[in-house]
Amino acid sequence: MEDRYEIIEKYVNGELSAQELAAFEEKLKTDPDLASEVQLFRQAKESLTDHFQHEGEEIALKETLAEVSMPYFKEEKKPVKALSLTRRYWWIAAGAAAAILVLLVFQPWQGSLYDQYGQFPMAAFTEQGATEGAELSEAQQAFNQGDYSIALEIFNAYLEQESNKDDIEIQFYSGLCHLALESYTQAETSFQAIHAGSSAYKNEGTWFLAITSLKQKEWERTRELLLQIPEESSRRSEAQRLLRKIAGKK
Repeated sequence: MEDRYEIIEKYVNGELSAQELAAFEEKLKTDPDLASEVQLFRQAKESLTDHFQHEGEEIALKETLAEVSMPYFKEEKKPVKALSLTRRYWWIAAGAAAAILVLLVFQPWQGSLYDQYGQFPMAAFTEQGATEGAELSEAQQAFNQGDYSIALEIFNAYLEQESNKDDIEIQFYSGLCHLALESYTQAETSFQAIHAGSSAYKNEGTWFLAITSLKQKEWERTRELLLQIPEESSRRSEAQRLLRKIAGKK
C-alpha cells in the first residue's frame, strides 16, 4: 500500500488514476489535516519550481532541496531513482525547504545587496572574556540592540585608554558602528587596519571593508577586496556569491 506522502505527491503531480483520484478527493473533504498537507506540498513545489524555471534546471531544484533539508532530516539509505529524493522525504523536506528558501534564497522583498550581505555579527566579547568592564557590557548590549551611537561612544572611550588602544576586537565593532551610521571614512580606517594586520579578525576586516565599498556602490573596489578573501575563510562562499551578483556592475 502506498504511504500517505507518496499519494500526496502523485495527486499534486497529476499521476493518480481516475479511481484513485476520486477516492483521494473524497478523503480530502473529510480530512482537514490531509488537505493542509496537500496545500503545503503544492506551495513548496510551486515556489521551488518557479525559482528555477527560468534556468530550466530540474536537477538544480532537487539538489537544492536535498541540500537545504539535509541538516534537518536524515534519510535511511536505500535505492532511489537517480536525481530524486524518496517520496516520503521529498514531502517532509519540502516544508522545511520552502520556509528556508523563501527566507534565504527567494526573498521577494529583498532590498539592496548591502541589505543582503551586510549583516553584522552579534557582539559577545564580554561573555567570551576577551575584554572586561561594565562599560563594555553596556556597549555590547547597545550594539546588539542596534543602538550604534551609544555603543560607538563607549567603544571610543575604551580605545582612547593607552592599555586598550590595540584591542582589535573592539576596533572591529567600532568599525561596524561607523558603517551602520554611514561614517564610511572612519569605518574604512578601522577595517583597513584590521585587513592589513594578521589577527584573527583579518578576514572579517577584509569582508567588511568590501561591504563598506559595496554600500557606496564602489563596485571595482568591492571586487578587489572580495577576491582577497582566502579559501579557508568562512566568508569565502559569501564572497563568491556576491562577486557573481556584482559582475558587470560599473
